[in-house]
Amino acid sequence: MLYELALPALIVRDSCRWLHRRLSKPTSGGTCRATPVFRFRAAKCRLRRLDLGLLTRLSPRAGARLALRRFEGSRPEPVPAIHTAAVPAVVCGATPAGRLPATVLGSQHRPRLLLVHGWNADSSMLLPLAAALAASGFHVVLPDLEKGEGRGGGKLRRARHAGFAEKARRLARDCGPLGPFAAVIGHSAGGLIGAMAVAEGLAANRLVTVCAPASMASLLAAYLKRTQAPLALYEAILPEYRALRARDAAAVGPEDYGRFGADHLVIHARGDWQVRLDEAWQICAARPGSAPVILENCNHHTILRHPALARAIASFVAVPCREGARAC
Repeated sequence: MLYELALPALIVRDSCRWLHRRLSKPTSGGTCRATPVFRFRAAKCRLRRLDLGLLTRLSPRAGARLALRRFEGSRPEPVPAIHTAAVPAVVCGATPAGRLPATVLGSQHRPRLLLVHGWNADSSMLLPLAAALAASGFHVVLPDLEKGEGRGGGKLRRARHAGFAEKARRLARDCGPLGPFAAVIGHSAGGLIGAMAVAEGLAANRLVTVCAPASMASLLAAYLKRTQAPLALYEAILPEYRALRARDAAAVGPEDYGRFGADHLVIHARGDWQVRLDEAWQICAARPGSAPVILENCNHHTILRHPALARAIASFVAVPCREGARAC
């Protein structure tokens, strides 16, 4: 498409402009200019919107396919320093299958927890939570779904683009041998991926979702809104998802969460503007009488460092499984 074809030209153009400014004398007056990085990102966003808008006008179905490919192929953005504080007693390695890199914290003789990061993110965001859970007496496995896919020449290769279903299969395949897990804990879209991994054979007794979307349909709608996609895509993307993935996007989430019943803890941040609080209530609506745990003074990202988060998870995992649940 236009964006993919024009991207090399954008890189060359902005690199030349940046080099020219570096070699030139600074301007007087102290005026503040946007950095080359932000100008480059803005140019990319404009071109992607133009590209998608033109294609959608020609064929909404083709536009939906392109939007889905870009959604599932998004790469992690740089993580703010607040999420990458030093974590003690970290052991890094690979899962037994040698495909997904993983960070492991805590004694292997403790109850095991699997932490799953979300879309357009990586495992470093969950390190503060993983460290807090390890300090609470758990063995924590933190895989990175974006940084490994097989080995070549003795080195771990970068993961290829994959949809949520493929990520769930990788998770079950590579982390399954490290289980069974007392709980799968997923942040944001990682909640969806973790629940889908259980359907793929991952052994886990409980599910904890933190700021997770209610369904794939709501997540796609949020993505289209964030990228200022044409209105025609809102109607075209759900039928296209069903045709490509053989599942209704509105069912991806409710069906997967429903397997856990009362063994599912829903936690959300009051100040989350990326995944709205009402989605937590939608998840709980399938279980009469249940309600989400709502943490104050935090948002979609800072909730991962909230002191009450690890305590809520530890208390939930420590309670014996309900009768008839998966083996504990």
